[in-house]
Amino acid sequence: MFTALGLSDSAALWLIRHLVDFAVKGSVLVALVWGASLFLRGASASLRHLLWTATVIALIMLPILPPLVPSFEMGIVPELPPVFPLESVDRPAADINDRNPLEAESTAIGGPKDVRTRGFPWTTWAAAAWFLGGLLTMAWIGFGKIGLILIERRSLPLMNESRTGLMDGLRRHMSLRRPVRLYLNPASTVAINRGVVRPRIILPSEAAGWEPERLRIVLLHELAHIKRLDGLVDPFLNAALVVFWFHPLVWLAARRLRAERERACDDVVLTAGIKASVYASHLMDVASELGSRPKPLWQVVTVSQGSSLKDRLLCILDPKLRREGAPLRYAIPSVLLLAGFLLAIASVRIWNAPSRAAIDASASAAGGARAREAPASEKVSPAHDDALAANSDRRIRTLVEMLGHDDTDMRRMAVRSIAGFPPDNRLEPLLLAMANEVTEVRKLALAGLVGIEEPRARLALEKALEDASSEIRIAAAKAIAGLEPRVSIPLLVKAMSNEVAQVRKIAIRKLIEIDEPSSRETIRKALGDKDETVRRAAAAYFGTERTGANAG
Repeated sequence: MFTALGLSDSAALWLIRHLVDFAVKGSVLVALVWGASLFLRGASASLRHLLWTATVIALIMLPILPPLVPSFEMGIVPELPPVFPLESVDRPAADINDRNPLEAESTAIGGPKDVRTRGFPWTTWAAAAWFLGGLLTMAWIGFGKIGLILIERRSLPLMNESRTGLMDGLRRHMSLRRPVRLYLNPASTVAINRGVVRPRIILPSEAAGWEPERLRIVLLHELAHIKRLDGLVDPFLNAALVVFWFHPLVWLAARRLRAERERACDDVVLTAGIKASVYASHLMDVASELGSRPKPLWQVVTVSQGSSLKDRLLCILDPKLRREGAPLRYAIPSVLLLAGFLLAIASVRIWNAPSRAAIDASASAAGGARAREAPASEKVSPAHDDALAANSDRRIRTLVEMLGHDDTDMRRMAVRSIAGFPPDNRLEPLLLAMANEVTEVRKLALAGLVGIEEPRARLALEKALEDASSEIRIAAAKAIAGLEPRVSIPLLVKAMSNEVAQVRKIAIRKLIEIDEPSSRETIRKALGDKDETVRRAAAAYFGTERTGANAG
């Protein structure tokens, strides 16, 4: 499925890593806001709604912010190792002759191949499941939107002057400057508000016979939605649900946002002079009428508000609750605190480096599993060994391709995995990684060059001592210090002339530790080094040497 969409296995791994990253950070964010909303349960519903709205927008910003803010490592989630799919392996003709005639004939049609079929890694299936779930969620939301559009197109303008005059009076009372048009629709069972720039209110056909008090209550509630610009929040909410459809806390956040939105509009109705008992009685009547009618599916999608009638009635009848809008003295600090927390968690890298065992297990998944399952005759077959070697080359090529991935973490994971291969296999990829523009990738490549007794590996370490980045020079000095003395001494002597003080500190410590007569002249010159730590190390070395000579 994903191959047809042009998404490779490495891209699927990248997608799953980011989804896990966003899910973990989103969980922390929603949990924090949930605790804050409990703390603010005595505040107005408008303030809590503002907080949940900011949370939903923050969830959408989570995938956007990490490349734009500084990052620091936390390593709380084990890194996912690269996943290599099982592939068919060429088998020698001699092995085919040992099979029964039917198997040999079927194999000969496409050439000598292993009978095992190619399998997809779990990350590809997980990415496909996320994609399918997002499509289904989008279709569910889109179905509701289409239903609203059809309802609006089949609605007729309400021309009754007394009804429109009542609405205009309420609009002026609420200081709502945008003109609002009234419509009637026989298919609608509830009042609906549509639009932000040119708002419309669609009432059920029964509204033509409603008493003025009931119509006033309904219009106040819908005008409150329009004045609060609640329609602007829905695209963000829908986007969060499509991306995080698998996350129960995101659905919880959506439910709380809708509940607080309805309660905030209820507060507007009550502050306009409607008695709480009258408004509660109206809601009971509406619930009774809706309960006796079948509810269309589009209404299930779009009009469900996430709060039960009982909760709304309890809030309406509670005289102790605050009904005013979100005060700026509370709203601005709350949003700023949430924005600061969002920037903090967006900068955290939650992934830890994969263990060597995980890398080896992943890197040998295609060939190793087959080798364990194969008969003894196949294990000793030279042709089969060549096939496994070719399969290893394919895995390395996949990792080399990952070195050019847009995501820095994928590049780092690729070079770590390359470093787990035998020296003969990893040299060329590591030399390619040394040309990578990401400093961390080059540092990991330097560490992987240790243990390779190839002149090109030593040349790469020597060249890294002249890198434009001081971090790379320091990493090169550390890598050189890990080589055998016969190889490291010439490079350490050269490092003693490096302008980066930390490089010279690493070199002098290692030269003193090796204590070769050929390097004593270099240590003696270090007595005049610009760095005090280097001078002290050299002086301590010669002081110890003289003490030892006197003792002898």
